[in-house]
Amino acid sequence: MEVAIAAKINDARFPQRLRGYNIGDVDQFLADLAGRLIGGQEVNAEDLRRTRFRQTLRGYGVQEVDALLRDIELGLTGATPPPASWP
Repeated sequence: MEVAIAAKINDARFPQRLRGYNIGDVDQFLADLAGRLIGGQEVNAEDLRRTRFRQTLRGYGVQEVDALLRDIELGLTGATPPPASWP
């Protein structure tokens, strides 16, 4: 499972927005996360929830990055995603 999550992280691409998450911060965090998963190190959902990225001009789309982090969390916990009509 961890290898599949790491592959999803490595394949992720985000649109750039006028205002968004700092690209370097996101890229570094995701590279470290994928490395930890591939290396068999423990990663838990709390690690993802505590993550904060600086916002900047011309950064990655916030919604898209947050959606990937939610998907990763669901993959780590084995939880079922909420229905599309979830608020």
